[in-house]
Amino acid sequence: MTRKAGRNPALEACQAGLEIIKKHALFSPLFNHIYYRHDNDHSYVSSRGWLAVNNQGHLWLNAKRHARPEQWARMIAQSLVALGFGYITPREPGEQWELAVLIACMRFCEALKIGPLPDELQSFPFPEGSNTDPEVLFRQLTEEGVPRELLQWRALYGGGGNYFIYDKPSHPYGVTWQELLAEGLSNSVSDALEKVGGYSLKTDNSPRRLTLAQKTRRQIMTLYPLLGALAASFDIEEDAQLCSQYDIAVAAIDVGVGKIWINPAAHLKPAEMLFVFAHELLHAGLNHASRRRGRDAELWNVACDFIINDWLIEMQIGAPPAIGLLYDARFSGMSAEEIYDDLAQDMRKARKLITLRGRAGGDIIGEDHDRRFTDAEAYCRRALWQGMDRCLYGTTRGTLPAGLIEEIRSLAQPPVPWDVALAEWFDEHFPPPERHRSYARPSRRQSATPDIPRAAIKKAER
Repeated sequence: MTRKAGRNPALEACQAGLEIIKKHALFSPLFNHIYYRHDNDHSYVSSRGWLAVNNQGHLWLNAKRHARPEQWARMIAQSLVALGFGYITPREPGEQWELAVLIACMRFCEALKIGPLPDELQSFPFPEGSNTDPEVLFRQLTEEGVPRELLQWRALYGGGGNYFIYDKPSHPYGVTWQELLAEGLSNSVSDALEKVGGYSLKTDNSPRRLTLAQKTRRQIMTLYPLLGALAASFDIEEDAQLCSQYDIAVAAIDVGVGKIWINPAAHLKPAEMLFVFAHELLHAGLNHASRRRGRDAELWNVACDFIINDWLIEMQIGAPPAIGLLYDARFSGMSAEEIYDDLAQDMRKARKLITLRGRAGGDIIGEDHDRRFTDAEAYCRRALWQGMDRCLYGTTRGTLPAGLIEEIRSLAQPPVPWDVALAEWFDEHFPPPERHRSYARPSRRQSATPDIPRAAIKKAER
């Protein structure tokens, strides 16, 4: 069977491997900023080698080598891991450092199950263990020496030359390679959570263009454990027409239906979107809707906004939106109930204060009387408590404001009903007289057995 004229199976497999990495959630941010070329004249990669990479994001591929697309994807992924972790730096002795990085990246990609290595690179005497720290491997190889077979394995990558090519580091488009790898890690974790949660809209492996709000949710889920579980449980509504219909200028939240409204017409910057998203999540986690308890809805919403914004500014989560927000330093350290009482002294002035929803009212919307709302608030309360527990694990406070910690804990342990507490107080201070039975006066008898005396209740001594 003859192959078609002009067809190059080796080059096609290499291109297919590049496509696999391009669509991979972890590597796509890095891949979109690198420069790759096929080194047909072997300027950087010899005819026996596979590829070479430098710290500026240039990748040279020997597309004349024959391998399956999955094997090419594995080789390219290892190069991007080394670039993303900042391992492509000159160290002495160079052979041991490059080999340590190769082994660390190989084990990292094995854990991700990104294809196998090419056949000729699979069976070599690697150091024992599963360590993915190149510093540890570097010390081990330097102290114990490198077997000749392992040096031959390293030489196969670049074909006898160097696999790493050092140059002046660059920051693509103002970001570092480490930041791009962190973005990829965030994307892969979020994809896994969405798949488990069952609300991922992706039907193939193609990269999905995310809106700023969706990117912000992913950022919160991966970088902010306090709010991560809450962020995963809410859908995002970004229809400008619907936001206009509900008079939502910037953002609002409906706990009962599990939805956060973001008006794209507000044109929030990434840092502002992070602040606004965290603001709405705290409304849900702190159960502000049900804690109103007969207070004026808009004024209570304003009071809650003051305390949430103060905490977010203290925690340095994002940046306050340029359109303005409710913040007053004199309310710092006060509870929402105390702020409400202060604002209620001048209702005319308080009515002029505007939440993130705009002049239409508070940004806490929706019905708050049915069972669905009650269950949703209970979930949000638990999620915030668990997030705080992860933040404080092994520490006493961390970077969370003391007032926020106190409020989360008080919500996680609701107060005992007043009537039960009052009864317990009476039992403690005024114990009821105990009833004792005694045969000192065996006068009590039963009609069925009149000849058997029964113990009588002893009267309490005064």
